[in-house]
Amino acid sequence: MNRPAACQARQRGSWLALIRIQPGIKPPNLGSYSLPHLYRAFGLEVDSDDLELPELAPLDPPAPTEPAAPGNARIRILYEPASQWPAVSEAPPSHCHSDGRHSLWIGPEELRLRIWDVGDFRILGGQQIGWCPANPGVSPAELRMYLLGSAFGALLIQRGLLVLHGNALEREGRAIVCLGASGAGKSTLACALMQQGWRLLADDLVAITPEGMVLPGIPRIKLWEDALRCFGWSPEHWIPVATGMAKYVMPADQLRPSPAPARLAQLYLLRREPWNGHRPLQRQAIGSEQGAMAELLNQLFRPTFVEGLGRQGTSFLALARLLRQAPLTTLVLPDTINDLIEVLTATELIPHQPVTSTQLPLESPT
Repeated sequence: MNRPAACQARQRGSWLALIRIQPGIKPPNLGSYSLPHLYRAFGLEVDSDDLELPELAPLDPPAPTEPAAPGNARIRILYEPASQWPAVSEAPPSHCHSDGRHSLWIGPEELRLRIWDVGDFRILGGQQIGWCPANPGVSPAELRMYLLGSAFGALLIQRGLLVLHGNALEREGRAIVCLGASGAGKSTLACALMQQGWRLLADDLVAITPEGMVLPGIPRIKLWEDALRCFGWSPEHWIPVATGMAKYVMPADQLRPSPAPARLAQLYLLRREPWNGHRPLQRQAIGSEQGAMAELLNQLFRPTFVEGLGRQGTSFLALARLLRQAPLTTLVLPDTINDLIEVLTATELIPHQPVTSTQLPLESPT
């Protein structure tokens, strides 16, 4: 966030200058518009009127005699010209930001997000996402990158779910959630674990219920080209995340998605370091409950959204409950993929029974 730029915009007359809407153009290359596309994600039925979402699990239309999903379990994604959006009132400074690349406005049960050169997104009450491309040249992949990321994350937060920024994998009905800064190895670890029989629950957005169940979300993995080649894959068969970016989305036929919610067994905070010699993965206990809570607060998906939508209190309580259900442990990974694959074969990532971080036979933090 660039607060000085936001302040300058406000001095020019209005916070709304940050999200001044231009008439949207519906590009001709986004696929069929005649029938809605139905999918399932995070326990919700997703009705996308105008945009195909191949990253999501398809859902067959209900038979005429079959009851429709309850209204609160079905969401709609639709093309919505930004020029036709209702006018918005002024928002407090903390709820309206611009950094030259993104603009954000948050009101009661509504969030508007502009990604310059990509498009505008309007998220309403946990029930609907409207999208509008910035120009006819925006590709469907670029739209989906933000729609299935920030926009969908905002919708889940509006629905009151705890949303973490990481990925989740499942084995035999139990799940681990991997967290960490960009470059910590979340996607690399997920690829290595899928090669060993784990199934992917979600990537980027990890939604967890109050009962400690990790919901099957968006099963996609994105790798930089160098990591992709280290696994022996060729980028020619992968989909670029965006034009000109050497980051790719794993093809659906190589994914191992998990279709059902799984009980959370372990939270891992990932860190990479140089690896010398043959040794097992290092696990380091978080020093205290307060330390673990501080780490988890840093792993919330889009904290600005959480704050602007007034979900700080509920998120804090949800994290405290989560720590009582599953421990948070630092997992130190090798900095090379070959070493990672080797040490994973001798590592048990799910505890055999629920334990607290003080009960784990771990190294003390350094």
